[in-house]
Amino acid sequence: MVLITGQSAWAQYPQGGQGSVWLGSYNTALQEANRANKPVLLHFSATWCGPCQQMERGVFPHPQVQQLLRSSVAAVKVDSDQNPQLVQQYGVRGLPADVMIDPRNGKVLLHSENYLDVGAYTSMIDGVAQKYSMSVAQAAPAQRMQNKTPATLPGNQNFERKSAPSQSMSNADDVGLDGFSPVALQRARQWMRGDSRFAWDHQGITYFMASEQELADFKLTPEQFAPKLLGCDPVVLWDTTKAVSGSTQFAAFYDDSLFLFVSRESRDRFKENPRRYMRTEQVLRRTDVQRLVQALPDESSDSTRQAENPAKTEVR
Repeated sequence: MVLITGQSAWAQYPQGGQGSVWLGSYNTALQEANRANKPVLLHFSATWCGPCQQMERGVFPHPQVQQLLRSSVAAVKVDSDQNPQLVQQYGVRGLPADVMIDPRNGKVLLHSENYLDVGAYTSMIDGVAQKYSMSVAQAAPAQRMQNKTPATLPGNQNFERKSAPSQSMSNADDVGLDGFSPVALQRARQWMRGDSRFAWDHQGITYFMASEQELADFKLTPEQFAPKLLGCDPVVLWDTTKAVSGSTQFAAFYDDSLFLFVSRESRDRFKENPRRYMRTEQVLRRTDVQRLVQALPDESSDSTRQAENPAKTEVR
């Protein structure tokens, strides 16, 4: 395995083309995977990576590998230098890397960072592809979540919602923004209930969008809509180096990016000096995140939850 340490000016591998088992882009692979009920395979590589070149010459041309990639997955090569967004999105730290995802919801089915020979590679890909086929055959229709009437903007400063969202959904800890749509929140500053039919996994957290169009937009640029730092409180992270999930009770936008905090006090500290808390360079994974288990300050007398917009509420 080669660690990703820099960029190369060398040319990308050729992608797509007549008869190729590799599709031309990430979005094309998602579309093909949904059409054919296959998982998506992203193979991350670089022209400067020796083990990547060994797989390129000695593994991928093998007839068994070619047949598997053609029949069982929607495969695309990702040049790590040309696609840093995807490298960050899927937490790739070494090359070569293979990531398989469920095209229905974006969940990561496999994450491997190593050189593999023909036997090991085909065994790994085929095993995940077969499990995916079984899950498709056994899947029940997704249950529709009830939409909540979105709150309106009270003036030009804050947007707010009343009453906490339902936590009856399964694996609620892995549902981002308590099931509200990050796209509606980003674009309209509205707390709009998402729908489980329009779910997508981003960095181990599942987000519910409110419509098919919102889902398509989120897939293209999830980092634009998802809370920063996996929804962890940047003040707590700065002070303690602990990644603790913030709450939708205490949300704020800064430079059009959404941040969540564990308390009003923490949010107020951020507003005093946001650039300090944005300087953190820690790379987080979902397994790093701790849920806040201690009781938050009692706000039963004030059920309004706010997420402040710096366009008028100065946070800069």
